[in-house]
Amino acid sequence: MKTILFHAALLVILGTNVGESQTISSLANTNEGTQVNDVQLSIESSNKVFLVDSTNIIGAQIKNLSTNNIYVVELNPMTDTDLFLTNNKNNIYRLTPDYQRSPSQHVSVFANVNPFNHRLNAGETYDFPIPVVISKYINIGSYQLQAVRYFVIDKNRREKHEFVSNHLAIEVK
Repeated sequence: MKTILFHAALLVILGTNVGESQTISSLANTNEGTQVNDVQLSIESSNKVFLVDSTNIIGAQIKNLSTNNIYVVELNPMTDTDLFLTNNKNNIYRLTPDYQRSPSQHVSVFANVNPFNHRLNAGETYDFPIPVVISKYINIGSYQLQAVRYFVIDKNRREKHEFVSNHLAIEVK
């Protein structure tokens, strides 16, 4: 319930400055990401035009198609999902901070608390919004947006598995 209220508050707070968001229930009909250990991440948005220096909300869905329960890594909705833009010249732009390579309090928080607070049982799906910030440093043009998330199967081992979404064609203007 706490997660639902937080996501609703996030949409209300960002709602005045964002593009249209995809209704998450319609993600079942979209292109899906590659399965990793029978877990899949998909993203979609009805708004394909993202403005420079703005925030848009896209819909995302994680499907646990395995027979195992998994734990989705979840600390902060603004940074839990790594987002990348790729243009037609194969230049890749990271839209979220890279906590794996830069020193940050995020790393120490990750080490000192149990961030695996979202259990996804076998056969379940998890729908959630992702804020996409297009900074003024992103050039106008056509891009493919892709998301990356992490999950663990065994909370005690904390071995992270990466899964990658489908590509979402967008225009930055």
